[in-house]
Amino acid sequence: MKKARSRRICIYKVNAAIKELEEAKSYVKRKRIRHAKKAVTNSLLYLHTAKRCISKLKIKKVVKGSGPGGVNGVTGASDPPGALDPPGATGATGTAGVTGVTGANGLVQQFQVSENTPNTTGSSAIALNGTATTLKTITITSIPAGGRVWLTGIIGWQNTIGDSSLQFQILRGATIIFSINDGRAGNGTFGSTSIDHVDLTPGTGSVTYSLMGLVTSGSANVVGAVTFTGALL
Repeated sequence: MKKARSRRICIYKVNAAIKELEEAKSYVKRKRIRHAKKAVTNSLLYLHTAKRCISKLKIKKVVKGSGPGGVNGVTGASDPPGALDPPGATGATGTAGVTGVTGANGLVQQFQVSENTPNTTGSSAIALNGTATTLKTITITSIPAGGRVWLTGIIGWQNTIGDSSLQFQILRGATIIFSINDGRAGNGTFGSTSIDHVDLTPGTGSVTYSLMGLVTSGSANVVGAVTFTGALL
């Protein structure tokens, strides 16, 4: 009576495991991944307890009493090995596993660059004056709330008349968000200016940034190289 009850419990647990697997399959088809994971976990728990239950049903072999053993007979000749059976058919491909969670976005997104081609000394001939001149522009799109934009660049330039003082700017739309001054002494002297700025309040959506240059005294030309980059952080 006790063994019959134990068998019924084992059968119940096996059926419960199968039922959970069927539910997991249904959840996967409906793209309810979290429910599918839970159903698979429940099925494994039922299978584990079913295995323990079935192990307890094993019947121990009863060893009956007997008289003293007789003398061992002579070992007979071994039979030749039998022919190998042909390999069985390949089983059906199993169900694909649940798709993993999408990884987090990388640190730098939407890298944009505007530069001369080739980007060498002499690749530009832009005369600067007291009014800011646009050197390069880039646009960063799909900026989310709280997003930040990293802006970098380099400008190669040359004095044309005596000593010169220059200013380079970054504009967000029509607003100056960064500026830096530079200068060299001597007619024909070459110079290069690097820029590096993070816009902490770019707003949302698409934003256009411009790299600008002007002279505050003297005279100079932008001669290259010129590079302007931006990336969403």
